[in-house]
Amino acid sequence: MEAEKYIVALELGSSKITGLAGYKNEEGQLIVSAIEKEDIAEYIKRGCIVNVRETAGRVKKIITKLENRIAPHKITKLYVGISGQSLHSIDTTIPLQLPEDTQITDSIIERIIAESKRIPVANTEIISVLPTEYIIDNRPEKNPVGVFGSNIEANLKLIVAKPSLKKNIDTRLVEEIKLPVAGFILTPIVSASQVLTDEEKKLGCILVDFGAETTTVSIYKNDYLRYLVTIPLGSRNITRDIASLNVTESDAERIKILLGDAMGSRVDKDMKFNIEGIDSTQVNLNTCSRVIEARIEEIVENVLAQIRYAKFDNKQLSAGIIIIGGGSKLKNIQELLAEKSGMKVRKGTLRKDIIIDSKERNTGIEFIEGISILAAGNNICTVLPKQDKVEEEEEFYVPSKKEDKKKLKKIKEESHKNRNPFGGIVETLKNVSKKLLDESDEQIK
Repeated sequence: MEAEKYIVALELGSSKITGLAGYKNEEGQLIVSAIEKEDIAEYIKRGCIVNVRETAGRVKKIITKLENRIAPHKITKLYVGISGQSLHSIDTTIPLQLPEDTQITDSIIERIIAESKRIPVANTEIISVLPTEYIIDNRPEKNPVGVFGSNIEANLKLIVAKPSLKKNIDTRLVEEIKLPVAGFILTPIVSASQVLTDEEKKLGCILVDFGAETTTVSIYKNDYLRYLVTIPLGSRNITRDIASLNVTESDAERIKILLGDAMGSRVDKDMKFNIEGIDSTQVNLNTCSRVIEARIEEIVENVLAQIRYAKFDNKQLSAGIIIIGGGSKLKNIQELLAEKSGMKVRKGTLRKDIIIDSKERNTGIEFIEGISILAAGNNICTVLPKQDKVEEEEEFYVPSKKEDKKKLKKIKEESHKNRNPFGGIVETLKNVSKKLLDESDEQIK
């Protein structure tokens, strides 16, 4: 590993903050070297920082842990993922009239993108602009650069969010942690690039990211993003519903992880279990399962409603549904989605060209979003601290004749004896060397 090659990424989730460090080898493969996390519950709400100081404290801990893992490298900046409740897509079209038979160039495309970013969008900020289709003289073109025409029309997706989503990171968090942002990365977009295959994007598919407080739905068709929305429901809603059965939230989270089932009707109706919580409550597993099933069905119905809102049907999305995120670990959620949608469903996995350090291999799938942010980064985010140079003592004169070895030993002893403690060693050595040369001349004579 060469010096100063690490990329560093940060994912700000509603249940945890994740920091990652890695590098890209000569073949361009991402090597994930370190993953660190800090659990967080009340300081980030639906992807937006609400307590900057407490969030910054957790981020600083993560940075320290990462620096310990990649020592002696020091982190100087980091990439940050953008996601959250207000993140969604808006369609827009930018037409541009050109002189007859004009060759479309990169500068023309950049001009169109720049114009789209100036479109006023109420109460939101444009985070990014993604093309979906170009039409040149009424002909659709996937790659417009190099094509000749007199009229170009760009169909674009504006990815927008509330200004506070980015502002709380770009100014307030950066000020607290004393590290600049190397770049903002749209988490849903880069997650799709890592999890979805080219064939799935072409045939049409839905990527569902089940988060703690939000569920993000992205729809792809003919290689492009066609729809993006963030639903304000997540797996923490299930935890709170279980807690309503008179158990603590921490116990409710454990119940969800260990016994939760998206298809609760399958569980043993008579099974009970004891929870050491409020009033030593005894919870009936059947009751608990019905609570879980009701909430996850609500989330699934909201997900499937987005297909209709995006004006697609199952046949147009023949590659099915791909699920990621912490909520995707709920037992039988894959089966529930398949049953409710009539579509095939698979769990998302990382691309094979991503190499995860052996220490992190078992948890890699849990951090798909963070690894995707890391993979999207290109700038080096670390430096090696400068090391003080050690002054080298001048070497003794080495005689070429064997018979002078004894003289050399004597001269070394004399030089150490006469060494000036205040820096006169160089002068002493000069005198010693002169003496040796004089004696050698005497032998020649």
